[in-house]
Amino acid sequence: MTIKVGVIVAEDWNAGWIEDLLDCLCGRQWLAFVAINRTIRVSRSAHYAWGIRSYFNWDARRNAHVLPVSSTKSWERWLGNVADPLLVGLVHYRPGQALPECDVILDLAGNSSAEHAVACALWQLDPCPVQSSAARGVVLEWIMTHQTTSTLKLVSLSVDSPHVIDQRSIRLDLNSPARSVADLGKAAVGLVADNLVRWQRTEIEPGSSSVVVFEPPKRAKTTTLGVALMLARRVQDRRRQRDVRRQWSVATLNLALAPDSANWHEPPLHMDIADPFPVWVDERLYVFVESMDLNHGRGQIAVFTDVDQQGFVAPQVVLERPFHLSFPVVFEHKGVWFMLPEQSESGRVSLYRNTRFPDEWVFERDLLPDFPGLDTIPLWHDDRWWLFTTARSGTNIDNNLHIFHANSFDAEFQPLAMNPVKSSLSSSRMAGHFFMKNGQLMRPAQNGCRTYGGGIVLNRVDQLTTNDYKETQMKTLDPYLPPYLEGLHTLNYAGDIAVVDGVRRLPGQGSRWR
Repeated sequence: MTIKVGVIVAEDWNAGWIEDLLDCLCGRQWLAFVAINRTIRVSRSAHYAWGIRSYFNWDARRNAHVLPVSSTKSWERWLGNVADPLLVGLVHYRPGQALPECDVILDLAGNSSAEHAVACALWQLDPCPVQSSAARGVVLEWIMTHQTTSTLKLVSLSVDSPHVIDQRSIRLDLNSPARSVADLGKAAVGLVADNLVRWQRTEIEPGSSSVVVFEPPKRAKTTTLGVALMLARRVQDRRRQRDVRRQWSVATLNLALAPDSANWHEPPLHMDIADPFPVWVDERLYVFVESMDLNHGRGQIAVFTDVDQQGFVAPQVVLERPFHLSFPVVFEHKGVWFMLPEQSESGRVSLYRNTRFPDEWVFERDLLPDFPGLDTIPLWHDDRWWLFTTARSGTNIDNNLHIFHANSFDAEFQPLAMNPVKSSLSSSRMAGHFFMKNGQLMRPAQNGCRTYGGGIVLNRVDQLTTNDYKETQMKTLDPYLPPYLEGLHTLNYAGDIAVVDGVRRLPGQGSRWR
């Protein structure tokens, strides 16, 4: 199935996410492009005061080294760099003219109306990141009202009733609205690309059966005085946090997760220990963890080989690579121990085989060679292997859940047609192994709404097939184990013990480890 996509952009663009999205779409051999050039610039909203624009310009300059900027900035330059047989030529468009015939028109300029949606689907983003004044004002309102997350919606316009096709949540950077706007753009890349891929796999237009009616949100007026007050609060917050270090560590508990049963490892000041995965071998408990030395800044896989009622001893490093490693999922298959660590920086999900337990591991094969998966968990269920993972995309790396499956562990894993099966900051990214509770299969997930690693959500798996996945949220676990009350994002069981991780504040240590 070939999908003919018309893409509208303004006359010139500067946002790097637009070029990233076009490059992503152009690499799909089942897409045909119609490049539509809007020759009238999108007008700036006079709703936002000059002080707000001044603040955003200052913030953008301050963060220029991390904000993506397009290298082409126009259709003509981008088309000149692309040689694709499915790329249809450039169409110049002025409001009032009929749009070219396509399966869907993707309006990245955010200025088309429902009257253009008669002949085909017309998709827009809300808020539209390319309308910088509007998007920045919206993000500023979110931050000033102390929201920690925001939602980007993909909307299908129609004459009768515009409706929401899909949406993505992102965590706001409360210290930089400009970065938050950039994150909206990065979220837009995945949001659009995922829905087009889903369309091609299922041959069903996304949102064609949607009942979620889109209602444009009411925007509150943001004043220069409000911006000044917000900046004053931010300065005070930064001063308070500047000399505070957040340190991760791990603990064992009983199966009831009782606070008085917690036995915390006490790491050195320069170390973070997280992502515990316990296994019993020859009646001995081993706990594999991520070990991060702040002097080097790259995670390694380590193991505690002597864990008992008296506590932990220093962990031993068992696997290190030229990229960051974490989340060491250790499991046994046909009498052999395997490890599936998080290594999304490498751009793939790789399997390692143990040759001498617990400290010798060799590369076995890439399970997902072209997928930068985060916190991948394997599951044997209904005579199939399943991989639950999160795609690393931009800076918001825990707002999606993808599932792959294979009939054997040696076979090639295939994606579910509906991937991503979940798009939520509150319960997408995996927080540990699946486990059984009262005869029901439970999936622990990370809750990243408040902050990264802000808590855990337990979900009951209701349906898992090669065509669909459904679950029900059953319980939430907020950080509750003193003194590690700032975060919680891993939960695993082994025999009669449970292991978790957590974050604590170390006042007076922040500046030393920045």
